[in-house]
Amino acid sequence: MSNEVVISIIGIAGTILGTILGWFLNQLSQRGNLCLFVQNWHSSLTTIDRNCNKTLCNSFDEASEYDFELEIDAYNSSSSTKIMRNIEINFRDGSLTILAYTPDNLATSQNRNNAIRYEKFTCVNIPAKNSTRLKLHGSLDSRKNRNLENTSNVTLSYVDNKNKTKTIVIPFIKPTEHSAQLKEATPNA
Repeated sequence: MSNEVVISIIGIAGTILGTILGWFLNQLSQRGNLCLFVQNWHSSLTTIDRNCNKTLCNSFDEASEYDFELEIDAYNSSSSTKIMRNIEINFRDGSLTILAYTPDNLATSQNRNNAIRYEKFTCVNIPAKNSTRLKLHGSLDSRKNRNLENTSNVTLSYVDNKNKTKTIVIPFIKPTEHSAQLKEATPNA
């Protein structure tokens, strides 16, 4: 074989190997995942008086609303944007889901006619190599959702960019236990 043919074959082989190596390194750099860190969970039972003021309650019998707030830090360790969609808070009794609720986005609060309104938190994009704080909120009618009293654990579920449902467990204290802890911590006046 002549030198020209050998040089051409080496050039073609180098191009093919470079393309394969570039594709492999690109796939490797996109391998990161979305990590969720629960920063805060607070739930309470409240009742609303005639002046639209909320007051904490000790039991579901007295309460008219079950309120919760959740803060999560979402960190995307990959080099491509990740998505969280169809976000739900699941109130569970063991493995049975009592209620699946799409939370409100606290960052979208709007005051309309002396009432605060929120958009539902259904979808969020997390940029590459970035962390985003998600602030979720919910206010449920405790009379219609009386079975929330049986909640033993709470989870957050979402669908990722590969169409897989992901679930994380949220450290949960029942609002009746939380009210009792607050009573014990408050000195008698």
